[in-house]
Amino acid sequence: MMRFLTYNLIVNQVKEVQAVTKGTVHLPCNIKPPLLSNDSVILVVWYKNDAKPIYSLDSRGRTTGASEHGTHWKDDNVLDGRSYFRTSSDPATLSIDNVQETDEALYRCRVDFKNSRTMNYKLKLTVIGSVQVPQD
Repeated sequence: MMRFLTYNLIVNQVKEVQAVTKGTVHLPCNIKPPLLSNDSVILVVWYKNDAKPIYSLDSRGRTTGASEHGTHWKDDNVLDGRSYFRTSSDPATLSIDNVQETDEALYRCRVDFKNSRTMNYKLKLTVIGSVQVPQD
């Protein structure tokens, strides 16, 4: 009988990201395979405050790894249609438009690979009020 051992790697360092209300923020997530250059991403899942998933890109069953053409899903109750995951940037990013104070949270990006271990990245998003320009 063959058994497969799978395990997750959580990157302990929490990356601090700041955004201005009503602006756009890009939350980075490294989707490059950690060891095997011929490996590919099969699933990326974003969580807010380690609760239910808020966004995913599913490439399972595709011959090419994660791409803009995978199946995107988002919880519109959380992100209200203001987000998109871009794999073409380096690193890949979850972009959130029209940032709101309620977006401030701890985010986690989970990346599942075809062969390599799962990677998890944590980001703390701080939302600051819009900058007011003093009028003379």
